[in-house]
Amino acid sequence: MNKSALILDRVFHVTAGFYGLTVKEMMEGGNSPPFAEPRMVAMYLSMKLLPFENANGIGDKIGVSGSVIRNASKAINKRLSVDHKLKVVVEKLWETLKPTNPEWQLIPFGVTSNDQIRFSLSAAKPRHD
Repeated sequence: MNKSALILDRVFHVTAGFYGLTVKEMMEGGNSPPFAEPRMVAMYLSMKLLPFENANGIGDKIGVSGSVIRNASKAINKRLSVDHKLKVVVEKLWETLKPTNPEWQLIPFGVTSNDQIRFSLSAAKPRHD
């Protein structure tokens, strides 16, 4: 299992958990804010934590297009300057996820293969309404 896949697994599980969701709920919840925002935040954080990986590469690993990753990242980045609550959430998640955090561990959540990571992150792709 490669490092990018492990990081994505951690980002999506931590973000979903922070919002009180499972990864599956977050990914299949459609475009309503309780699901779309956490999913977009996870995509934004993925781009920040994987600067060596392009949006297409991240999208391939979670079952969405690179343009979805780019658009989500841009939307969150834009909102951070005007939405204090979102900024606090992203900062808390970043503190948990950033590689310099002493508790940072690249341990998969019971996932043993790239196929299982793809399944756990994209079993239910976001609906495109």
